[in-house]
Amino acid sequence: MGRRCDCSILLDELATNPALKTASLASRAVWLALLRAMQVGAVSVLRFGSHVPNRMELAMLVAASETETETEIAALVERGLLVREADGALASPLLQRIAKRSETNRINGLKGGRPRKDGSDRRQTSILLPIAGDGAGAESETEPKPNAPPGQLKLASSSLAKKKASLAKLDEATTRLLAAAGLPAERLARDRGCVAAWLQAGHDLDDIAALIARRADAGAEPQHLGYFNRAVADLATAPAPAAAMSPAEAPQVAAWRVEFAIFERKFREWGDYGCVGPMPVMPPKPVLNAA
Repeated sequence: MGRRCDCSILLDELATNPALKTASLASRAVWLALLRAMQVGAVSVLRFGSHVPNRMELAMLVAASETETETEIAALVERGLLVREADGALASPLLQRIAKRSETNRINGLKGGRPRKDGSDRRQTSILLPIAGDGAGAESETEPKPNAPPGQLKLASSSLAKKKASLAKLDEATTRLLAAAGLPAERLARDRGCVAAWLQAGHDLDDIAALIARRADAGAEPQHLGYFNRAVADLATAPAPAAAMSPAEAPQVAAWRVEFAIFERKFREWGDYGCVGPMPVMPPKPVLNAA
């Protein structure tokens, strides 16, 4: 069975957990908003770095008044749907169970997983290397078959070498930006896609690193690189078509500007949620024929 996405797990919990199904609509909305905030930060305890959100910040997260937010959180804690840590931070038992199960599966995978009935080794002998693609997902490529024609072996080997080089370059860029943001190097695999999207969108790596360093010096405490997505999107303005255009080309340019504004909004939202899912595709600039 394939791994369910985090959003699916939350929706299933809303539909099947009796403690949630019998809670008020406001309690369920607050529970969902807080857990989504934890998922965006890839944590099961709601903290901003070492800072525990106060009443006002919690109210801002769930878009409700402080009094209403405090009342619903108290109801969720009473039902065991949220837990207060020693420092007052809110924790999700559901996300903690998911994290524990994922860690157990990871450890079991390193050991080779459950033995096959025929006694053969389940562990993968060839590594599938993801690389930055066009937003729709990169194709995986395995080692060429031993009995393949010599020409095919040469092409497959060359393609694999290029993918390895591309991944190494992307990892180097991601490591640099993680260091600039003060984030642990262990986030490399999680934030690699976000960095790939920025570079594919045409942003300069040096500009991104300088921006992140400035934000970090100003006191920013991100949980992931997606925190900087809006700021990175503002680094470059929309590519402007040539100044001279004919009357016939003006509607084409106007339509493109509308499409680009929609793209910018989707790109920012995509980054706000940690660069999860395919990156929005920038609309191509219209080709103007005017001199």
